[in-house]
Amino acid sequence: MYRAYYGGGGGAAVPPMEKDQWPNNQFATLDEALLWARAVVRHGTTVISIEGEDGTQLSRSEFAAHVRQKVLAD
Repeated sequence: MYRAYYGGGGGAAVPPMEKDQWPNNQFATLDEALLWARAVVRHGTTVISIEGEDGTQLSRSEFAAHVRQKVLAD
């Protein structure tokens, strides 16, 4: 299971003690989380982090780098 935390523009890191209070969507796979995140970024939503039960953690800057790489590859 993966959770994508999001917010308005300029969102800060999600404090560990407040994760249950931050808006997030859950996905079965990392690919699903990344597809959703790329789509919402186009509408002005900031993806703050993507975290998986397997220990995967993508910060806001790592996700941004992923999006740039994907755009350049297409």
